[in-house]
Amino acid sequence: MLKFITNPGLKRELSGTTGTIKDTISISAALYLIFAVLFYPEPILHRSIAFGLFYSVIFIGYASPGTKSGFRVPVADWILSALSLGVSIYIGLNFERISSRLVFVDQVLASDIVFGFLTIFLLVEGTRRVMGPWLPGLSLLALAYIFWGHHIQGRFGHLKLSTEYIIDGMFLSNYGIWGSTLGIAAGKVMVFLLFGTLFKNTGAGDFLFALVSRITGRVKGGVGK
Repeated sequence: MLKFITNPGLKRELSGTTGTIKDTISISAALYLIFAVLFYPEPILHRSIAFGLFYSVIFIGYASPGTKSGFRVPVADWILSALSLGVSIYIGLNFERISSRLVFVDQVLASDIVFGFLTIFLLVEGTRRVMGPWLPGLSLLALAYIFWGHHIQGRFGHLKLSTEYIIDGMFLSNYGIWGSTLGIAAGKVMVFLLFGTLFKNTGAGDFLFALVSRITGRVKGGVGK
């Protein structure tokens, strides 16, 4: 039982129509990232689109820890995958309002709160499946502090924050979920991963390694240099 709690989820081996759907979304994500490098869209819009594409693949490709659905995708995971894309669609449809509003000043809609909590849930659950419970657990502790830290006495406490205020900062601005961390992941990191994967699968990486080994292999540290 402990390993089901402390381990990440199993990566599914998918084929047929399900595998095609997963591969199609993955290819779409790769093409979008290349597009974003060439024609960088507005940060919140770009990062929300990347989130939807990344996490829709995660919920299709990874089983929940403790389950053994390694060759099929349960209905619940299809729903989570669709909801991940739904977050991107929501940001896209409301982007003009979100980009022009004053953070912590303008009104937060009920739909903003719903999609804000949904995005937090998808982030925590998707990260748990890929990386295990420790990083999401720290995130949940941070969220608990944000919501209930005003009950702590002394210098470690804070003033009570409304739900609207929290969702405003975390979901409707580039200070929280759509901040620089996701920006780096959806920008430089993923582009380098795409580049490395392309080199590996085309054999270009082996060619370059063989070339530099032939040229500098007899010199101490030559390949690395």
